[in-house]
Amino acid sequence: MPLQSGSDRILAAMHRWYRAEHYARRVELIRERLPHAAIGADVITGFPGESEAEHTATLAFIERLPFTYLHVFSFSKRPGTKAAALSNEISPAIIKRRARELRALSEIKASAFRQSQFGRTLRVLTLRREISSEVPAEDTTPALSSNYLNVRVRGIFPANLWLDFCVSGELGNCLIGDSESALCADSALTLRCPGLCVKLRFSSLCSLCSVLRALRVKALPLFFQLLTFNFKTRTFNPQKSPAPAPDSPYA
Repeated sequence: MPLQSGSDRILAAMHRWYRAEHYARRVELIRERLPHAAIGADVITGFPGESEAEHTATLAFIERLPFTYLHVFSFSKRPGTKAAALSNEISPAIIKRRARELRALSEIKASAFRQSQFGRTLRVLTLRREISSEVPAEDTTPALSSNYLNVRVRGIFPANLWLDFCVSGELGNCLIGDSESALCADSALTLRCPGLCVKLRFSSLCSLCSVLRALRVKALPLFFQLLTFNFKTRTFNPQKSPAPAPDSPYA
């Protein structure tokens, strides 16, 4: 939501149709209706004539509202605009300092919002993996949550996959956690059933239910057989599992 300034005088000078309190009511309404929504704002600092008091008022206005991130812009003249002809220009050094203060406040708000998501389950869309120094040592997949948070899902997943993501912590500017349906990762899994041999290769974590549906076999017997899965060899052989008791419903 474009804010630009928390000062009514500066908003009027910019020919903005709203005023600070009108804007605040809209933000509070969004938070009331969508408690976990990410609310961002555009802010311009160093507009001609902006006093130190008005800059401080903008900082205080942003601090009291539930923003989650800011896009901070330093004012610069654009030929042909009315603002380019205004007097009382702000010195570049002051503009730079004010922008730095706004970005620092943005980082505080963003961190607080990330921490408010700890323990929640978010709907995320996986992104393409890229190797960089910022990627954690363990294998993770970048993703973007439905409330616009960068996350790292443990495991290797293809891009453009929707996952239910359980938040367990924070890693830099990202949330980190696991896929709710995680079962196994990056392996070739061979299932050898009587009269059936199926080899499944997983490039990402998979859910047990998906495997059962794909095999089209009785769910409960196969579930008990999966309990004998050998995670060292990643090979599963139900013939090595103990026979069910004579009075078992699966005998």
